[in-house]
Amino acid sequence: MVKKPYRAVRRYALNTQGRDFVVGDVHGCFSLLDEKLASVAYDSRNDRLFSVGDLVDRGPESTLVLDAVRQHKIKAIRGNHEDMILRWYTGYTSSDQLLANGAEWFIAMADGSGRAKRFANFMASLPYAIEIESSSGLIALLHADVPFDDWGKLTAALGDERRGDLVRRQVLWQRSRWREYREGDGRDFSPSLATVFGLPVGGLRSATFDPHREINGVFAAIVGHTPVPKPTVRGNVINIDTGAVYGGTLTVLNLNDLPHLLSCSEAG
Repeated sequence: MVKKPYRAVRRYALNTQGRDFVVGDVHGCFSLLDEKLASVAYDSRNDRLFSVGDLVDRGPESTLVLDAVRQHKIKAIRGNHEDMILRWYTGYTSSDQLLANGAEWFIAMADGSGRAKRFANFMASLPYAIEIESSSGLIALLHADVPFDDWGKLTAALGDERRGDLVRRQVLWQRSRWREYREGDGRDFSPSLATVFGLPVGGLRSATFDPHREINGVFAAIVGHTPVPKPTVRGNVINIDTGAVYGGTLTVLNLNDLPHLLSCSEAG
């Protein structure tokens, strides 16, 4: 399915021509993304736009994802929604699971015309993590959370096909750092993991887990997945999923603002 050699972690050099932005979970709200990018005068010729995943599902414009990626030159990581679609496409997840998570748009296009394959090929190419070099230091992007306190150990685990599957599930689904912002029905990520992947609930997080711990080896890590009312900092991890598809806002974060965001959190 993937023509180029797959890399679970991709690295981008310092942008010397323009600005770097990271967008939270878009979930098929591409008109809103267009508005946000216009408001910051985004220029795809010099600026770069990164995504923390979940570009699709639940929102009204998921079928426009490939157009948006081309237009804005989006560099995305894999979210749990892209991963669920891939698992359904390859026969590992039920249609009920997809329908429950807003992916009826993809099921409808899986009609043998080849459209679904183009979308699936794009999603299969997405890495689990992105590293961005910046003037402040290395910035990491993951979809849900950073399950290790050392970035080097995490990237090694993500790239290890023999032992990386559980770690990959954690970076796609984990909500431990954002316990107070879990889904409205009170579910933790563990039941979802057990349901979708048949993985054991026990052992997916430590009883001594400190949500405010710093991640060694990066200046900051940026995630989404768990909706929060505003960009929220825990240690040097920043959650920018501000619930656009649920009536919240879509956060487009200028990486030049990261030092100020982190310092304000420390002061508060």
